[in-house]
Amino acid sequence: MIKRMTIMLIAVGVVLGGVFGFQVFKAHIIKQVMASFANPPQAVSTITAGYQQWQPAESAVGTLRAVNGADLSLQLPGIVSEIDFESGDDVQAGQVLLRLRTDDDVAKLQSLQAVAQLAQVNYDRDHKQFLVQAVSQATVDTDVANLKNDRAQVAEQQAVVDQKTLKAPFAGHLGIRAVDLGQYLAAGTQVVTLQALDPL
Repeated sequence: MIKRMTIMLIAVGVVLGGVFGFQVFKAHIIKQVMASFANPPQAVSTITAGYQQWQPAESAVGTLRAVNGADLSLQLPGIVSEIDFESGDDVQAGQVLLRLRTDDDVAKLQSLQAVAQLAQVNYDRDHKQFLVQAVSQATVDTDVANLKNDRAQVAEQQAVVDQKTLKAPFAGHLGIRAVDLGQYLAAGTQVVTLQALDPL
């Protein structure tokens, strides 16, 4: 009986020892597997910095030209009475640069405007008389023609006055001034160059 009990205890001890040993072995395997999932050490390499050609380059000779560029001048002759710029100025489109003397032209314009106003008065008066049949249709037609003619002369003289003012046709950079105050300018004489530097 004691012998059987001893064999049974030894068998139970062997089974329990095997179970315990298996658990220890399993824990060891799990630890190794988890360790293999860790980040591997990073490799670092070094190199000496130096110069090298990034893009090929070619030497060439060329000319830059503005998209907009002009030699500014006036259509009509006259004496310079006002200069509103300096060499090398940046100007905006429509900016007044120079004016010629216009005293005689303005006086003539005012005279023509007075004639046109008189023609308007004559037309208004004759038109009212025509409505009451006090004047003929021919008189009214003549008044209309005179009024149109006088207004056309006013517009023509106004254009002459306007053409004696030089304005910048576009925004840009002025060159060197080629005229002086009081100088007589013939029609087409270059006053200054104007270049739009953006874009080239």
